[in-house]
Amino acid sequence: MLFQIKNMFVNRIRELNALKKRYQSNKFEFIVIYGRRRIGKSSLILESIKGLDDSIYFQCNELNESLNIIKFKETISKQLDNTEIFDLIDDWEVIFRMVIKHFRVIIIDEFPYLIESNRAIKSIFQRIIDQQLIKTQCTLVLMGSSIKMMESDILGVNSPLYGRRTAQMKLDELDFVHIKKFLPNYCLEDLIRIYGVTGGVPYYLEQMDPTISFWENIENNFLNTHSVLFAEGEILLKQEFKQISTYMGILLQIASGVTDISNIKNKLKQSGDISSYLSNLKMIELIERRLPLNEDKIKSRRGRYYIKDNFLKFWFQFIFQNRQNIFTGLSVIDIIKSSFAQYMGYIFEKFINKILIYGIVNGKINLPFKLSKLESWWYKDLEFDLIGWNTDYYLFIEIKWQKLSLIDVRRIVNKLIQKSNTTKFSGEFSYMIAARKIEGINEIEMENVQLIDLSVIEKWFE
Repeated sequence: MLFQIKNMFVNRIRELNALKKRYQSNKFEFIVIYGRRRIGKSSLILESIKGLDDSIYFQCNELNESLNIIKFKETISKQLDNTEIFDLIDDWEVIFRMVIKHFRVIIIDEFPYLIESNRAIKSIFQRIIDQQLIKTQCTLVLMGSSIKMMESDILGVNSPLYGRRTAQMKLDELDFVHIKKFLPNYCLEDLIRIYGVTGGVPYYLEQMDPTISFWENIENNFLNTHSVLFAEGEILLKQEFKQISTYMGILLQIASGVTDISNIKNKLKQSGDISSYLSNLKMIELIERRLPLNEDKIKSRRGRYYIKDNFLKFWFQFIFQNRQNIFTGLSVIDIIKSSFAQYMGYIFEKFINKILIYGIVNGKINLPFKLSKLESWWYKDLEFDLIGWNTDYYLFIEIKWQKLSLIDVRRIVNKLIQKSNTTKFSGEFSYMIAARKIEGINEIEMENVQLIDLSVIEKWFE
């Protein structure tokens, strides 16, 4: 590749400042940092210790505990430029007695690998904290990509380490507004397409070449069996689960548009209950269960399951489904192109949901009421893409990844009004259409109706 944007550090300013503040604390700090694979945890922590000579960073490997201890010793020896560490026995507690004499910030990345090789490692680090670190002004940072293990084995109430942390950070995807930093020459429409296949995951965005087109990036990064993203969906699941076949099947069905639990189970031809699998996927935030606006989250049986992670949805819908053709060298790009507009309809709904909140918070949109909720709603055959709500005010929103004419706009508004009047909602109603493009949007005036397209949204970021 001729472009060079690897290891870009984008945003994360709040987290960076929080870490630096903890490093300067006059007491012991124990920080837990976790988040899905490729989310930028290592980049954040390495950025936070730039210029800190009394910091040490060690990344565990999928090796046994003894080999990880040797690697840790090698890291210490290299940083201190001496070999006295090798005179010590291979014991974490003994090694830490030396470490705290030389380093104020101690970072161990991918800590779950140590847990997998020795379940007692949690108790060992409990003793290290209670008997050594607690008396110092050191900062211990434990990091990991396995959300399930980090939340249960380190943060969970049954963990020996429970109650000892002084801070925790769960890193989420970058907001859409930061994606342009990776692809500065891309127009807004193509940035939304990129968002549709990578989400806000920094590593995936770094794979995109800003000097070539969107479709060239798809071919290079997804349809090439040697590219890092080709098998990434499967690797992502193996990070969390030992047996992934049922999880793969569930995600494939949801990506294909099967969203309720009974139909997912029927499609899988699964005799047993799949609730635990869905709960696990929800816990690590790969899927989400959505309910209609103002529905009871506990009692409602109207929940629908969606893949929350844009990369994973794209991967299952287009890459996993066509993997055999990709392996044999058959062209898949036209298959993706033929149904990509429909796929983008789903992505655009997610985008508009987030971008409307951004527009409201930053004063780009004026609504007749303050928004309390912004959610989808459905009942039997009646459905709204989004409804904005606050007590007695309702904003009904239709979202289209299409180019709309004035005739289209009037038709959609009339249908929105008709649909809203058939609901049991009572109060003041207003309406909005959000589309990829609305012809003559600046000349269209309709009472109680707001129109938004990409030309409007683009001005929000000027």
